[in-house]
Amino acid sequence: CPAKTSLRAMPRFDGAKKERLGLAVRGLCGAVIVGLHVRMAQAFATPAPTPWNYVPSRQFELCVDGNTKPGQFNNSRLLQLALPEGPTPSGGWPVMISLLVVPFGSTNGTSCAPPPPPPTPQCSALLQPLARTCHGGPNGSDTNNHTAEYACLRCVYENRSVTSMCKSHELQQWCNVRSKVRSYSPWAPPQEVLSGCFPGNVPGDYASSTACGQAFDPHAGAFWEQRYKQRLLDSDIAVLLISPYKGDTWDAYEPAWSTGLDRPFFEALFSLFNGGSTGPVGTLDRGTVFVQGWSAGAQMVSWLIESQFRGHLYTGTTIVGGLFMSGGSHACYSNPPNAIGVCADCDPTCGNEQSRRFLGMAGRGNSRSRRQAPSGRCPISTITPGCSSCNSSGSGVNNTVKPCCGYCCPNDFAEQYFADFPEQWPRHPPAFLIQMSSYDINADLCAGANYHTTLTRHGVASTLVCVSEDDERCFCVGQPDDPAAAGAPYTQQCLTKIPNCNPATEKSSFFAGNQTTLCCLGHTMGFAAMVEPLLAFVLANTPRDPGGGTAMRNY
Repeated sequence: CPAKTSLRAMPRFDGAKKERLGLAVRGLCGAVIVGLHVRMAQAFATPAPTPWNYVPSRQFELCVDGNTKPGQFNNSRLLQLALPEGPTPSGGWPVMISLLVVPFGSTNGTSCAPPPPPPTPQCSALLQPLARTCHGGPNGSDTNNHTAEYACLRCVYENRSVTSMCKSHELQQWCNVRSKVRSYSPWAPPQEVLSGCFPGNVPGDYASSTACGQAFDPHAGAFWEQRYKQRLLDSDIAVLLISPYKGDTWDAYEPAWSTGLDRPFFEALFSLFNGGSTGPVGTLDRGTVFVQGWSAGAQMVSWLIESQFRGHLYTGTTIVGGLFMSGGSHACYSNPPNAIGVCADCDPTCGNEQSRRFLGMAGRGNSRSRRQAPSGRCPISTITPGCSSCNSSGSGVNNTVKPCCGYCCPNDFAEQYFADFPEQWPRHPPAFLIQMSSYDINADLCAGANYHTTLTRHGVASTLVCVSEDDERCFCVGQPDDPAAAGAPYTQQCLTKIPNCNPATEKSSFFAGNQTTLCCLGHTMGFAAMVEPLLAFVLANTPRDPGGGTAMRNY
């Protein structure tokens, strides 16, 4: 979202209209969203504010088996579900499905899969000589933190004989790579997300030694993710959280979809809706499904839309809206010859440099298996030529710098189905997208803008909301002078003055630098100004029960 405008540069609304719309319009990406939500607000008003300490009373954990067969990888996954208060609507609860990148741990000890088997004797024999050099730390035994875990993996992956004999789960187990889970519960009030980061809640008291210092979701805006979950549940929208079968991994491309684990899982999941299960998941309506994803999860949202129209989801499953956080089309980040549009001739040696520093490997698309040294040309995605698809026409007469494949999403393309059958565009689900304005550390800066522009060009409703440049440094806690952040308990942390909050150098250190530094992670999963527009989008695309009564409240 490369727009440089903020509310300061937009026509002012009077206070009464702001209140009537129930929208936080600070920092929106141009006039498109303002016009769209003025029209939406004429149909209904958003509900009254939800208390910040709201916790849903109807919380559930369950395991759904994605048709695991004997001898196959266990495809049973932990699902976390919260239902609104009151009786179930006649057609079932409309639901927002959140495709997680970093999962939540179980709150009651639910376990859906047995632990993986230990390394085979053949693998162990190859790993043993590497213990001293690869186990991290000065004594070759420090595997008690995530940095050492991945230093160990990086070391092991340099040994081809080991990687040819050992499976990935064996290497991860040997390096003591633990599954990362969030440090707060899935339905915790927003303030719990940041309580470990700022235990005293006075400006500059960031506690880097806590669990907050080992995670990125609090720094990317998880505070606001928890807030919009509160708002949805308080507005009669169920919320279902789904973990990937492996962290940050979704089968959002072929042949992974046809041969992998996600397709049978989603087939099994949607079969349980609308009474297919006697449990709480059976109260969900597969005909009113919103799908939300952040980062890699956003690409999976696009892929599920593709899959619905290809007939690859359970019969009757209807995605009525896609919510994309810092991402766009499933075709993003591909290398030639699979890259599309402006990315068709992209440079596969650059983009997503932080992932390459991580394991010495390219971090995107088809280049995942190719070991490369980072070029350093594009440490983050910006409007700099080649470092995003923004204002790019690919390589050629008008643009001699090829865009980096790792930071390139196609233009004029959403899903392959609609490229193959353009007459079907009127059936495409509406979209809600958010992104940074001036840089993104882990996505094409124009991932959301390209998807949004493609949909609007074809007459599909789309909403794009951006973090304004004024708010990028502090979006994860909120600006004290932002009406959309009113009531948020940590906005004072933004008052700390920072002389050098440089995302190009500080992107890997979250609330970067020292105890007087606050610099949010430039790959947003939520911010104050997007909460009410998101709620408005979901409610506008949720069919009302014509009978009213015990079904959904008529806002």
